[in-house]
Amino acid sequence: MGGFLKRNCFLFGVERRDILVIKPSSWGDILHTLPAVYHLHRRLSYLNIFWLCQSRYVEFLERISYVDGVISFERERYCWREFPRWLPHFWDWRRRWRGRFEVALDFQGLWRSALLGVLLEIPYRVGFQRPRERCEWLYHRRVWVPSGLHPVERNCALLEGLGLEVSFGEVEGEYVSIGEAELEEVRERLGLGDFYVLISPGSRWPSKVWPLERYVGLVGRILE
Repeated sequence: MGGFLKRNCFLFGVERRDILVIKPSSWGDILHTLPAVYHLHRRLSYLNIFWLCQSRYVEFLERISYVDGVISFERERYCWREFPRWLPHFWDWRRRWRGRFEVALDFQGLWRSALLGVLLEIPYRVGFQRPRERCEWLYHRRVWVPSGLHPVERNCALLEGLGLEVSFGEVEGEYVSIGEAELEEVRERLGLGDFYVLISPGSRWPSKVWPLERYVGLVGRILE
């Protein structure tokens, strides 16, 4: 059961069970990673799962019951135009978390996410064999994942590559729990009735925008 993770999380003694999930952004990417983190918690419940994300997502992830801690990374502060003025702040942040974690799971697959694992001196770093950017040589364990998978399947396949069984039929409850007070606030702000459907027809990246005619067809099918 999770042989690689189980061995290395206890490498320095049974008291050190902290593991870091690296998925700094964005909303869709974070939501696509939640099922994998849920199954990680379910299969290896003795782990303390921390999540490194950009500051704007901290409040949301703090509401996830199976995430034990959230680390805010203020990426906006660390822009090259302001270098080196932000270095003292960055080194303070690094000093706080350096050496804390045994294993890092990099679901982002970018140079900056892989480097964060290195800078935090995490002894075992896991990532995709073919990440989005050619940073695989910064990982200790590289997991091959078939191409063409949905992002949720791809993230879960990273765990399966470590010997962790993932079954989508075993979800107890919800990946995200939203309180009734939050739902009521949304209903009031948007003027929603008892039955409603929310559609978000856009994306930051043009390549991810669904064609307008597809949305029209979807709305028509919903109304039917």
